[in-house]
Parts: sequence; structure tokens; C-alpha cells
Amino acid sequence: MEPIQEKKCKYCAMMIPTEAKICPHCRKQQGTSFAVKALAVFFVLFVIGIIVNSLSSNGPSGGSSSNAPTVPNKTPMVNNPATATGADSYSEEDRIYREFEVCMNESKKIIDENKLEGQRISSGCFMQLKKYDKKKAKRAFDMYFNLN
Repeated sequence: MEPIQEKKCKYCAMMIPTEAKICPHCRKQQGTSFAVKALAVFFVLFVIGIIVNSLSSNGPSGGSSSNAPTVPNKTPMVNNPATATGADSYSEEDRIYREFEVCMNESKKIIDENKLEGQRISSGCFMQLKKYDKKKAKRAFDMYFNLN
């Protein structure tokens, strides 16, 4: 007759058979704890997220290797000599608004064809506002969305 393999119960420290799923002494379930399982699931999802992100930015769509959102290569209206009489003809707030407006309008066009790409571009529009003074950027945002 083979000796029975035993292990300690995680809760009461009594010796129990290795294959026991419930301790016969304290009646607690043995096995991997919920925290360990949750951590494993989180890790797997994290790895999948990294893989998907790298595929979407370097995939067949010709995305750039940078993970930073890009803004469409559109010249803001203020820099267009046909529509502006000079660089000083618009206030800085108007210039920021026009740049944001062109960017957002471009993302609206693209969103019909490719929702993910349109959302990525609109995120880039918001990121561009960060390079300006907070107050002026907020004013451009409010003007665009009629939040005055």
C-alpha cells in the first residue's frame, strides 16, 4: 500500500490529503486564492492590451511607430494666405480655435470610414490643446462645443 501524500491546510495548518479540495477539519476550500486568480487574469489582459496596441500602431494600416496620437496634416485657416490678410489678423484664441476646429472636422470625416482612426485623431486634437495656455485652450474647446 502506498503512503498517502499530504499537505498542510492553508487555513488551519492540519495535514490533509494532497488531492483534497476541502479541508476535512476546518471545511475551507483549498486551491488557488481569488487574489492570485485575479492577478493572473489582469496580467493576461495587460499583455493582450500591449499586443493589440503594438499591432494597431504598426499594423498593415501603415500607422507610425510612435504611440502618440497624430493630428491630420492640415494647415490651419489662419496660415492660409487666401483666407487671412496676415498673421496678426486673428487673436491667439481665434488661432487656437481654428486649429482645433480643422483638426476636429478632419476627425469627423474619417470617423465615418474608420471609427477607431477618427477617435485616435480627435484624441490628438485634444492633446494639441495641451501645448497652449490652459485658459486659452479651454476657451477654444468651449467655443467649438458651444459651451460658452
